[in-house]
Amino acid sequence: ISTGCEIYKDFVDLKPPGIFVLYSIIYHLFGISEIALRLFDFLFQVLTAYFLTKTLLKFGFEKKQSIFAGIIYSALYTSLSYSQTLNPESFAGIVMIAVINLYFSDSKRVLKVFLCGLLIGILTSLKFTLGIIFFLPVIFEFSKFNLSKHFIFNKTSLIFGFITGFIIFSYPIINSTVFHHFLYANEYLKFHTSQPPLSINLVREAIKQFGTFFGDNYSLTLTIFTVLGIAILLKKTTEDTLKQFFLKFILALSFLLLLSVIVEKKMSVYHFLRMFSILSVFAAVGMDFITTRLKNLYSHKSRFIKISVYIIIAMALILSPMPRIISLWIPIKHYFTNEIDYNEFYTRSDAQNLRSVYIEIAEYINSKSNPNTKTTVMAIGANQINYFLKTKHSKFSQSLFYFGNIQIPQWQWDIENEVKESDFIIVQTNDIHPMLTGHNKSSFDCLKESKYYNLIIQNFYLDKEINKFLIYKRK
Repeated sequence: ISTGCEIYKDFVDLKPPGIFVLYSIIYHLFGISEIALRLFDFLFQVLTAYFLTKTLLKFGFEKKQSIFAGIIYSALYTSLSYSQTLNPESFAGIVMIAVINLYFSDSKRVLKVFLCGLLIGILTSLKFTLGIIFFLPVIFEFSKFNLSKHFIFNKTSLIFGFITGFIIFSYPIINSTVFHHFLYANEYLKFHTSQPPLSINLVREAIKQFGTFFGDNYSLTLTIFTVLGIAILLKKTTEDTLKQFFLKFILALSFLLLLSVIVEKKMSVYHFLRMFSILSVFAAVGMDFITTRLKNLYSHKSRFIKISVYIIIAMALILSPMPRIISLWIPIKHYFTNEIDYNEFYTRSDAQNLRSVYIEIAEYINSKSNPNTKTTVMAIGANQINYFLKTKHSKFSQSLFYFGNIQIPQWQWDIENEVKESDFIIVQTNDIHPMLTGHNKSSFDCLKESKYYNLIIQNFYLDKEINKFLIYKRK
């Protein structure tokens, strides 16, 4: 978008249009570079932590608890690797905070309900499943048994605001041609959301992923704080106060967000990111309770008790996100001091985290190309190679769009034409990803079974092999 191209038509991806509009705004404001995106993300998350702290103070939380919540949110987000950040879920926190503040404000009711819908509509344009938050104000009205004569009118304002927000950030698909290609992406998205299929194995894997997230990524320490915080808040909310309504609101919100993760059936760490701001509230209350008790214990004269407190604090830190945060300072140092070490830090032995390999491939192609050279990358991580290429490249960000278990005729035609027009074809031989493709084959396996393979054999020769990538050059 920022360079004049059209999403879905010139670039194929499954994300809703809003996230691309947002990225284009960031590029216009900060420039087109990796550091530009990360700078925006840093500033945005600082604002999220700040407004989270201010919101809790507004709703009657103690100052220490409010500050703890901001710190916990910051620690959680910072503990994620760069590939897990700046996703649509990254923007959920500040939108939910804004919606809460609007909903409980003293401003004109119809206007604030409209604005709530507007913000939720914008968030939904970034990721469809986050639209589940739309039902939150409705649920809250029912929880208060407040079915006044204005209920329908307010909900109409909410819907109108939602539609307005969604349309504003989805403006690219107003173009009929772009919308046509958007429908292709949504056709594939239906297949994507069906993967993996419902089964006992999926339930077992989901339980495993939930356990991994709360026991490792979110951390045992924060999980204990969170459970304790929820118990404390539920026990104390016996009076009909603003804080009680706020807690009902965020408890309902927690349920909806968790439900949206389950509906997606994709449980990478960043999928849980949408819950970080809410979980931080509960964890902050639990943390305040524990630190207060530890402080009281430390005031004892007993040396044994003092040592015990030190041990508890040390264990809590070890089992918290802190070790991960400390380890992530390493690539930050490398980024500014040693580019090779930085690239190697994000290069693993798997099939998808291969930054150094991607750069090596791109540099090889760039050294043998001119700006009019066309390169097609057939790999699950194709777009990561495309980023470093100086040549024209494929419209497909991933090979799964034409090698997956669902075939979109238009995309099959497009990739066939790309093969015919390309000067280089790059194919990965080990990018097996059943959750995305619906099968256990690599891009190279799929290529050999496709009609495009004969085109490559007849018109290209194997020029070079780098790691698990085959580079074909036109004869």
